[in-house]
Amino acid sequence: MDSLTLMTGLSRETEKIKLVSTIKLGLIHPVIAAKILATIDDVSAGRLLVNLVTGYNKDEFKQMGEIEKYNNWTDYRYDYAQEWIDIVKKLWTEDVVNYEGKFFNIKEAISYPKPVQKPYPELICAGISDQGMSFTVREADKSFIAGKNFSDVKLFSHKLKEIAKGHNKNTTTNTPILIIQGDTDEEAEEKVKYFEEGKDIQAMANAAGLYGEEAEGSNAKMILEQLKQSFFYGCLPLIGSPETIVETLEDLITDGGLDGLLFTFPDFIDGINEFSEKVIPLLKEKGYR
Repeated sequence: MDSLTLMTGLSRETEKIKLVSTIKLGLIHPVIAAKILATIDDVSAGRLLVNLVTGYNKDEFKQMGEIEKYNNWTDYRYDYAQEWIDIVKKLWTEDVVNYEGKFFNIKEAISYPKPVQKPYPELICAGISDQGMSFTVREADKSFIAGKNFSDVKLFSHKLKEIAKGHNKNTTTNTPILIIQGDTDEEAEEKVKYFEEGKDIQAMANAAGLYGEEAEGSNAKMILEQLKQSFFYGCLPLIGSPETIVETLEDLITDGGLDGLLFTFPDFIDGINEFSEKVIPLLKEKGYR
């Protein structure tokens, strides 16, 4: 589903949770994006967060007739992103915007409504290259950190925080985790075997194709390595008993300096209920909630 329209719909069905819309900077014009995002913030009563993605998939650009833009995209995508976010922030905070850059030439642009959140919604970025981390620290409030393993996640978290310190910023680091929980470690591993037996080979081949050897960008290469090592896709799996899960989460928080953890589950309803019943009480005992 499209993230922008999905978050708009969810804003009508929810009252408290934050809503994160992901937007591809290379494929949506900043003047259009500014109005769409401000509208979502308005209808959700100020609950929007915006995940900024430069993009690295060739086919996404090709299907939009933007294949020429893709050529050498990784060489200039953060220069493009800088102009893009400069324009959006101006449209969110100024009455009339004029902007002349290398990629955009904006004349007397007007955008209303302004965001409910002032000066604008919190911004998120998931870049893990040096350029990506620098952009995140300069322009965003939160970083999504990923890696081939949890050791990588901790290293990237510390690296970003060092960059943030140099800019006198308090950018937070967050990572998504797939929870596979059992009453014991052995039971959790049995669940993994069950999932592996039913894995969708074609879906994995499609995903590998999206992030093939020719893919550019640090995140693309990292995802490809994940697919080579495991059938899990999109985030690292955390497999084990409630005690094992809490031990790993505590390590990510204390040793990795992670500020936020985003959980998903193979079966979301059953998974979140089981997590709430057996893991959250252990986290509360340790003072993490």
